[in-house]
Amino acid sequence: MFTPFVLATTEKIPEMLLSRAIQITMRKAPDPNPERRDPEPEDFEEIREKLYVSRLTYAPEVYKTSIELDKENLGLNGREYEVWKPILIIAKVIGEDVFNDVLDLAKKMIEERKEHLHEEEKLLLHVIGDLFKEKGVTTLEGDKHIEFSASEVLGGLKELLLSDEYGDDEKRFYKDWNPQKIGVRLTRMGIKKYRKGGGKRVYSITYDEYNRLLIRYNMSHLSHMSQEQEEASTSQEGTTKIEKKITNFVEEAKGEKKGEVVSDKCDMCDKFSEKIDTDIQQHQDPLLTKAIYVLQEMGGEAGIPVLANKLRVPEGKLRLLLQDHLEYFVVKGDFVYTKARWEALKTNGNGEEDILGERSL
Repeated sequence: MFTPFVLATTEKIPEMLLSRAIQITMRKAPDPNPERRDPEPEDFEEIREKLYVSRLTYAPEVYKTSIELDKENLGLNGREYEVWKPILIIAKVIGEDVFNDVLDLAKKMIEERKEHLHEEEKLLLHVIGDLFKEKGVTTLEGDKHIEFSASEVLGGLKELLLSDEYGDDEKRFYKDWNPQKIGVRLTRMGIKKYRKGGGKRVYSITYDEYNRLLIRYNMSHLSHMSQEQEEASTSQEGTTKIEKKITNFVEEAKGEKKGEVVSDKCDMCDKFSEKIDTDIQQHQDPLLTKAIYVLQEMGGEAGIPVLANKLRVPEGKLRLLLQDHLEYFVVKGDFVYTKARWEALKTNGNGEEDILGERSL
């Protein structure tokens, strides 16, 4: 079943929901009822009666307009068209001027939204582009490819973001970024992974696949693909804030190599992440699997009440699950950490007492 609904929130809207929504930023307005009374049912009698009549009399025209609209090339594709189609149909029934205004608004809002979608994926593609240059792969010839670990990507992200976005606050950076989170993102992007000798997990991507990802995530202006493939992209106009920031991977080579310390710190995280990925594939408890992935998405640590709320389970049930699976979790009071996150915090110079003291503030 499908139905539209209205969601009012002051929180940041998740990307998965934002891509399915028409976002309207509300502004504070004068009280429509200065007499300070709540609306009564009779206040809506007139508009309700008109809507009943409209539903009975306009249904054939709305249906006919829906079929005709599907045949037009409006410049909207896929989900964008699905989201806006119902409003565009009603606008078309009202009149061409209203329809054109709504269509222009749809295109404008879609372009603005692109700046807020897939920011993390674009950052990862930027770092992967740097890795291609470091390894000397800059053409499509011979289906060339590179191999890299989540730790290497983490090091590249640190170089890119630490000074500008985090003010050199390493603790805050490692709270937002870790190998587990990067691994989940890379897998969702369809980048292949496998295990090399010694059990170390690495990712592999060809230069051709990389360029196709640039097109998929609306970064086609950075792609070296053919002109025909670029024209197939649904985003040919405009440059988002994050895209402007990452054009340097095409224009100039990096000046420094990543520090060895970052990779060393994250080797242990990679090993824990590999064990978790292997174990949960074989595990039959859906709540355990969901808890691991949700906790990883939250940066590897969370308050237990918050995690229980996200999982929509009683807090007591979640605590029992965590205690039964201490091979995956570290529970400290009202906080829970993945094993990899806990080890990463200690590796970064935080003793156990410091970690708990900071979380309790």
